[in-house]
Amino acid sequence: MELDQIRTLAGQLAARFGIQPPPVESGKVPKWSLDGLWARRRKGQPVLLVGSAFNNYLSPAEQEGALAAAVVSLDLVKTRRRKFLITSYFSLLAVGMILVFAGGLFRRTHNIDVPSWLLPALIGGGFAISYYMTIAVWLRRIIYHTDRRVAELMGRPVIDMLLNIDNRGQPQPRILVAAFLMIVVPSKTQRIKRLDMLEPQTESSIAR
Repeated sequence: MELDQIRTLAGQLAARFGIQPPPVESGKVPKWSLDGLWARRRKGQPVLLVGSAFNNYLSPAEQEGALAAAVVSLDLVKTRRRKFLITSYFSLLAVGMILVFAGGLFRRTHNIDVPSWLLPALIGGGFAISYYMTIAVWLRRIIYHTDRRVAELMGRPVIDMLLNIDNRGQPQPRILVAAFLMIVVPSKTQRIKRLDMLEPQTESSIAR
């Protein structure tokens, strides 16, 4: 599928979902990406990058499903980014206050001299952990919402098909990347379970 065809299909899928299509460009995508699609921010806006795996490893049906999921997820990221930033701000503020209070209480109760760098290091580490955990929770919710919206409009079999895309020659991600993906991306079992819970509501809403 040529890039112009991918852009046209992305526009058609976005119209079906009632959202704006993202800019679509060919570009460097992580080699371990199963569908050959990746998101980047350019000038503050999300851009969908298409790599070689999209054409090399996916069937036409998988291409359409993967592109639909990517278009929906990018729209969710764009429209919910403000909420994420607010949540991150208050999360980091809360962590900072807790660590400062805990550090002061520890000093008073134990009367122990601690290095001057220790408290800033703990606060910095707490900020980093809190920020990345907030990202993880937010992205997991994006994935769940994407699954639900695509299943509602295009049918549950589309999501089941995407969840069954396996590694078809792509290398495995490095250990740190794999660990982060394990935290951020819900497992296949978790995503199926969430869809199974929503399916009766989806069917009744379609019937109405």
